[in-house]
Amino acid sequence: MLNISSKVLAEKIVDRVVQDLHDVNFEQSQKLLKRWRIDIQKIISHASSGVTYKAFFDGSATPNPGEMVIGGYIEQPNQKRIYEYSYEIGYGTNNQSEYSSLLHLCHSIVAHQILKVRIHGDSNLVINQVNGASRAKHPNMIFFRNEVREVLKKISDWNLVHIPRKQNKKADYLT
Repeated sequence: MLNISSKVLAEKIVDRVVQDLHDVNFEQSQKLLKRWRIDIQKIISHASSGVTYKAFFDGSATPNPGEMVIGGYIEQPNQKRIYEYSYEIGYGTNNQSEYSSLLHLCHSIVAHQILKVRIHGDSNLVINQVNGASRAKHPNMIFFRNEVREVLKKISDWNLVHIPRKQNKKADYLT
């Protein structure tokens, strides 16, 4: 039995097909059909396997406010990293960098077609706001929270959990 709703699975399949439907001829469509079959099999395999990936994010601004850096990674259950990022993204606050990092990570999870993930971060503010445990009051924080929640809708099974800073050293190292 699949571990995700049929609606989410159908949306993922349709999204994958629609991405490739622009200006194709018959020969190209045959190649696309083969690729779609593989992609759809991968989506279904991920969905039915119940495999839970782990993802970690962090952000910093030096000074605060200051130059922002984001970093994080996604790993398989065997702790093999499948994606890692570290970017300087401009000027802002520490909270903006934490949110930016989480948003980038969520987009990456979707791009990797991961359907079940446990996301870890050391920002109580960001995690509590996204999870609904506390309100976002500042317009920037409301915007970021809403953006993250929209992307999370594309992931069928996710948890966003707070971890102590010392348990987030690998992501912190990337910032």
